[in-house]
Amino acid sequence: MTARLQSRAGRYTLYRERPDLCDEAERRLGLSGAVYRRFAEGEFVAGDRGGRHLLYCARTWTLITMARKPLGPRRKLRRRKRQVVQGRLL
Repeated sequence: MTARLQSRAGRYTLYRERPDLCDEAERRLGLSGAVYRRFAEGEFVAGDRGGRHLLYCARTWTLITMARKPLGPRRKLRRRKRQVVQGRLL
């Protein structure tokens, strides 16, 4: 397992809460060093494939990616940065 694997919610540890799901993710998705984590938003499996850190839903095995455009507070922050770059006052 890669000790440097991280998520936005925090750093993963070597502890595997659901070894059965981790083994299935490694077998089904080709991940190495899969870890399972449960957050308020749902259950997730993360691991490495080809040097890339990937995050999957543990129930549907759907790849979870970043949104193309920032949503919510991130969108407001990005808009403010753009205004500063263009020389406008906030």
